[in-house]
Amino acid sequence: MTVLQLISYDRPQGRSELSIVPNPSERDPESFEGATMHPMLIGSQEVIFLAAGLCKQGYRVMDAVLTDRFFTRLEGEEVDELRSELVALVNSVDPDGIEAFLKSELPGIYVDSIRLLDASKNGSVSLRQEGIVITSPNVEPAELNRSVQTAARWAAAG
Repeated sequence: MTVLQLISYDRPQGRSELSIVPNPSERDPESFEGATMHPMLIGSQEVIFLAAGLCKQGYRVMDAVLTDRFFTRLEGEEVDELRSELVALVNSVDPDGIEAFLKSELPGIYVDSIRLLDASKNGSVSLRQEGIVITSPNVEPAELNRSVQTAARWAAAG
């Protein structure tokens, strides 16, 4: 497993650039704060829409972890049904459907992480709150970085 952190680099003219940096010692995300570098402390909705942006590029959601507001993992038949619906919606890359589902079915329920099969079908990527990314060893970091940048642009435009 490889641990990475989503960060944003300040660029000229008020622009920013999303990137993924290695975090092998599993430092706190906020420790990446610097003069021109900021950790992307993404929450539940950002995890969902970033995953949908990756699905638009050939990734496939395999699982999602649903929690309550205290980050206690939720279990049970009802939660399994919600998880299945969420996975199908994210894989369908339907931003309106995802938004409607979040409002109608997930109030008070949060997505802690989403695990995806990468576009090559050779590895997995787990997107987690606070911008933590965990990959299997055979995921190419440069390719993942490009895919996440594209996914973030898609999510921001939607």
